[in-house]
Amino acid sequence: YKVILIPQQRRIKQMAESIEVVFDRPTHLIKSVQMVDDSGDTTFIRFSECEVNKELPDGIFRLN
Repeated sequence: YKVILIPQQRRIKQMAESIEVVFDRPTHLIKSVQMVDDSGDTTFIRFSECEVNKELPDGIFRLN
């Protein structure tokens, strides 16, 4: 599945022309995100080896 988001608010349009999110059909997890900024530059993020609700050991994060 693919969702293409086109910002409507002027402030957001100044940062992003479009954001494309691709989902894995069987799991519905995000496979990739591509953002095109207002100057035409592209940022692409691909997710792999994702684990859902993996238990994390106590103390892995520190609260300030």
